[in-house]
Amino acid sequence: MKTFSFVRAMKYAQELSCAPVSWLLNRGHRTSRKLKQNKVADVKYKKIFDLAMDSFVIFDKEGNLLDVNAHAEKMFERQHGQLIKLSGKDIVHPDSYTFFERFMREAFSRGHSKCEVLNVRQDGSTFYSDLRGTLFEHGGRLHLFAIFREITELKRMEKWNRYLMAHDPLTGLYNRAYFEEEISKLERGRVFPVSIIMIDVDGMKLINDTKGHRAGDELLRRAARVLRMSFRSEDVAARIGGDEFAVLLPGADSGRAKEALSRLHHSIANYKSKQHEPRLSLSVGSATGYQGAHLSKVLEEADMNMYRDKLSRTRDPDSRVTRLPQGAPPQAEESSDAP
Repeated sequence: MKTFSFVRAMKYAQELSCAPVSWLLNRGHRTSRKLKQNKVADVKYKKIFDLAMDSFVIFDKEGNLLDVNAHAEKMFERQHGQLIKLSGKDIVHPDSYTFFERFMREAFSRGHSKCEVLNVRQDGSTFYSDLRGTLFEHGGRLHLFAIFREITELKRMEKWNRYLMAHDPLTGLYNRAYFEEEISKLERGRVFPVSIIMIDVDGMKLINDTKGHRAGDELLRRAARVLRMSFRSEDVAARIGGDEFAVLLPGADSGRAKEALSRLHHSIANYKSKQHEPRLSLSVGSATGYQGAHLSKVLEEADMNMYRDKLSRTRDPDSRVTRLPQGAPPQAEESSDAP
């Protein structure tokens, strides 16, 4: 890109061409002094441009790179001579190019713009940047002065925070808040049928009391791994309590819910065969809601069926469940100390 002194010199030349000769003679020395001052200023600002800690890029209206500073060379891992032969398509990832095009249109219509884009380096690696631009005139043409500021770490932290808001940190499954929000979405969207499976880890209090909370935590993580193996990617598996899990199956009628339960039981059996200690034992129950059903009621029904399953079992070494007489009302297991 030509230096800024060229622009100023052209402006002075334009002013001089319209002035009377006598005025030119009287003002010639002042013009010369002014041009020298501008040249000094140009050197000063060019130095600032090159030494700035942000990445500066000059674009033309077509998105071609006209000039870059040293920090931009470092950011994009290309030499100055390479960069000024490129366009925005070469430094902006295809996933973000629509945002870049909108940024350019807005800048050239309003005089300024900003956005966040995913950039690409010469080796194909990517990074996020905050992009801000201001329009300026040079040589009778409009150019865009753009500042790229890398925000990859900020985006990573934002992504991690979003993950934590929706996931249980111990098991990596969705948390109760996310599960309840998904139920609300399905009810608002009237997406039916919907099946819900409730799962409870048997004997958690006994494990925590006799083997410690670390053993209890490991048992919960094993239960989460079994759930991941058993359900579809579109199903929502969540830890909704200390030792309680729930799975939301959008579009699944009672038949598909039974198939899902069969997969779950098969996964549990395979896991038990590996002789992990403490042993994993799960109580499960399901229910299905059809058009017009309240999913809160479906959840309660699945929870009740899960407790019936728990109370119908023969007592095993890792469970504190006792068989009740047929028809006896189900009672909740002792509260878990699981985190």
